[in-house]
Amino acid sequence: MKLLIKLAIVIALCFGSEVYAKQIVKVKEDGEIKVWVSSVELNRIKAIDDRVKYIRGNEGDIEWVADKEIGDLYIKPKVPEATNIFITTEKGYTYKILLQVHDMQAEQIFLKNEDAMIKE
Repeated sequence: MKLLIKLAIVIALCFGSEVYAKQIVKVKEDGEIKVWVSSVELNRIKAIDDRVKYIRGNEGDIEWVADKEIGDLYIKPKVPEATNIFITTEKGYTYKILLQVHDMQAEQIFLKNEDAMIKE
């Protein structure tokens, strides 16, 4: 299964921005946000000026793979209803994200935390 996810990442990267819709979401430490994600395609989560370090969620709700080289997260929900995940970044921020699942194209979700942008 992980091979399929990795293959999907490579294919998605080859097509660039034509494949994805983009959401830029402002976040705060311990913030809670809602985002829309595809139920049928791989979705990307990126922390701007930071890197995703850990992800936690209900067992079996999502498939995920972390790109440790660039710090991005690729997810695909396995349940048809909304589900929560928690993401912790290398700079120590934790965000609660409600994934609202829809039958749509893949999404790119950029988490923008002004505090992380100035924290070194």
